[in-house]
Amino acid sequence: MILRITMKKIHEFFLKIERHLFNEKWIGSPEYEVIRFAAIYLFVGLLWITTSDDLLAMMVKDIDLLVEFQTAKGWFYVFASAALFASILAVRLRRNKELNDRILYQQSHDELTQLPNRRRLSEIIDKRIQKNPSLSFALISLDIDDFATVNELLGYSIGDALLLDLTKDLSQRLGPADTLARSGTGFIITYDLSERNQIQLNQNLNGLLSLINQERIIEDQSIFITSSIGVSIYPKDGTNFNELYKAADTAMHHLKGISKNSYNFYTEDYHKQRMDRIRMVNELRKALENKELYLVYQPVIDMQSDQIVGYEALLRWDSNLFGKVAPDVFITVAETTNLISMLEEYVFETCFNLIKTHATQGIDLMLSINLSSKGLVDISFIHTIERLLRTTNITAANVQIEITETAIIENFDLAKRNLMRLKQLGFTIALDDFGTGYSSLTYLHQLPIDTMKIDRTFALQKGQGKQHEILSSIIDLGHKLKLKIIAEGIETDAQKQFFIELGCTYGQGYLFGKPNTLDTYIKKDA
Repeated sequence: MILRITMKKIHEFFLKIERHLFNEKWIGSPEYEVIRFAAIYLFVGLLWITTSDDLLAMMVKDIDLLVEFQTAKGWFYVFASAALFASILAVRLRRNKELNDRILYQQSHDELTQLPNRRRLSEIIDKRIQKNPSLSFALISLDIDDFATVNELLGYSIGDALLLDLTKDLSQRLGPADTLARSGTGFIITYDLSERNQIQLNQNLNGLLSLINQERIIEDQSIFITSSIGVSIYPKDGTNFNELYKAADTAMHHLKGISKNSYNFYTEDYHKQRMDRIRMVNELRKALENKELYLVYQPVIDMQSDQIVGYEALLRWDSNLFGKVAPDVFITVAETTNLISMLEEYVFETCFNLIKTHATQGIDLMLSINLSSKGLVDISFIHTIERLLRTTNITAANVQIEITETAIIENFDLAKRNLMRLKQLGFTIALDDFGTGYSSLTYLHQLPIDTMKIDRTFALQKGQGKQHEILSSIIDLGHKLKLKIIAEGIETDAQKQFFIELGCTYGQGYLFGKPNTLDTYIKKDA
């Protein structure tokens, strides 16, 4: 009882000292714990030495016996201290091991599903291959289609619950020799082929698609999802995990470019396509520096007077490695690798400077510039356009910004806000390829559109079936909305006359001029 009260008093004493001497944020740190333990040990040691000597002197009168007791007391203190330090060290080592084990587990497993992650699966597979090179298995890269949309529309809690539900179903479907792991927005599966043939593998892949493509009720929400699956085979497509995963992932992404909700086996052609794409991305990064990019201009004509009223600026790439690359090819690559903002900044800056230069020569140059879907919803790029407008000090009305329906669909609200901002700055807005989508009429009413550019397919199919009536209605609607209407893709006099008869004033196409240098048209017009 006396010892307990004494230790309590000592503890309270040290707590008071701690509050006075140490900052509260420092209390609990490793340095603090070391100093605290050393101070307590020193205090208790001094207390033991001084009080025990006095107690022994009072209790033992024989000098020889007193010396023996003091020696025993010293050894007791040594052994007690050693036991104390050993126990403290053991506890600390155990806690460190538990902490390290927990950190290693977290580094090698998905936090949500507790499945092995790609790094851990890589270790498992490479060890298996090293132990038994004659293994036979398929590596499956399974990606949930448009999973980001689920998170955005329904919330991350539902997205997490969906992944947990899929994990449970997939785990139950796989055999004991198969392995399930998490990666990105999907899963990686190793499927043992030692006792299974190609037919069974195909059946299993179809089964995985059916398993995922079914209604799931998550938090009272009905959800339908699909998946895209890429498959590689050991050892045909790779001799280690990284090679196999890269092959399966390549097959999966190739599939996504064509369709979804299916599976696809890796072939060597995919590797060549992927390497070509990587080379193209690398070359495109250097294209500006190497002065391989340039602009050409296609005139827009007033079909009544045959006078040029403006030009559409079109980007071209003459690569030192690939030669002349089709715009559809390198623009698509740029959009999927976030290089598009670099290209578009070059186009806007070049066009603004051209307008400024021609203005000093008394030429009122009108240019149309295409803005990608990424650029339209990227507020930082809208700020870039504002900056270029300020630095060049041109009249914004000399620039028409062309957008497509696809650009609007991706994020209508943000696209609308950014278009309103561009309109406030003084730019005119054109809706390109009009008539190719189902929602174009809605956009004409809700967005600050000034110009409607009729898609070239109407020129190619003039007068066929109901095309005449549809086109006539579109042009009439444009006139009622007081829009400028431009017919694209006009290549013959007959097509030109066809649009004139329907009331379309402006035209663009090879009949009036192919994309060329600006000087070519300005000198000809002069």
